[in-house]
Amino acid sequence: MKKIIYLSILCLVISACVSKYEVVLPDTPKTLVINGYLTNNISDSAGIQISQAVSTLSQDWPAPDATGAVVALFENGTKVKTLFLNQIGSNNLGFTTNGFMPKAGKTYRVEAKFKDFDAVSAEQVMPTDMPIFTARYRDSISFANGGGTRGGSSNAIAGVDISFVDNGSTTDYYEIQVYTQDSIDTNGDGINDVLSPPIQRSIEPFNNVGESVGSIGSGSSLLLSDQTFNGQRISFSVLSYELRYGYNYYNPGAIPKRSVRLTHITQDRYLYLKSKLKQDQSGVGLLVEPVYVYSNVSNKFGIFLLGNGRLQDL
Repeated sequence: MKKIIYLSILCLVISACVSKYEVVLPDTPKTLVINGYLTNNISDSAGIQISQAVSTLSQDWPAPDATGAVVALFENGTKVKTLFLNQIGSNNLGFTTNGFMPKAGKTYRVEAKFKDFDAVSAEQVMPTDMPIFTARYRDSISFANGGGTRGGSSNAIAGVDISFVDNGSTTDYYEIQVYTQDSIDTNGDGINDVLSPPIQRSIEPFNNVGESVGSIGSGSSLLLSDQTFNGQRISFSVLSYELRYGYNYYNPGAIPKRSVRLTHITQDRYLYLKSKLKQDQSGVGLLVEPVYVYSNVSNKFGIFLLGNGRLQDL
């Protein structure tokens, strides 16, 4: 009986210490988010993706209202293009302009104006032209760990040997991408068509040069900073399983066209891709330290990046 009385009193004491509070979180300001990349790659258009920031606890992430919206591109302070809306997603809008080729050394600014939002902008200087480089394809540059096969063939890994001379008067950042492109009959008319744009394949660094940044678009990129080879000739290799086998569902016997693209990128793109990689690697969980993705937009939400590249067939 004493036990029951004791437990009853203990429950009353504990319940008396618990209070119910209604937590009201502040409203998230309506904020535009820019995600854009402007390059001299003729297979790509100048593309700007616009979305809006939402609360962490939000159950909805709508795309901003595009009625009367204006997304414009400026070159050295002069408006050169008004981008047109070409894609409406569930939570973002895609704006683009065809046939525009940015120039080395010019300053480019993107501005986005939407109703009910403060205007946002971002600015970058187009890097100088990418140095001329040599690139050589090798069918077996390395071998997969542990033996075995991949793609029904041996465990040999294909790769590309690359070499170029860095500009010693500037601090430079580079991005490397490799592609395969098959000639196939995509529509059954008996004529081989070329896939465009090329399908970007996953690549990895070899001999400890460069850092892979994982999935970028449909493949991956390799980043280089000239901090260790400023003004010198740099020679390195990249690996890719897919380069050896091509990428062709329709005509497996076709010989793939291989190419490599080296791009002189801005420091902002270098920092953004490295921060995005760290965020992807950090995972999720209560004890995971947050990783903030690099931003250069005026309201600190989003990114606008430039790249000046050179494509070479292998």
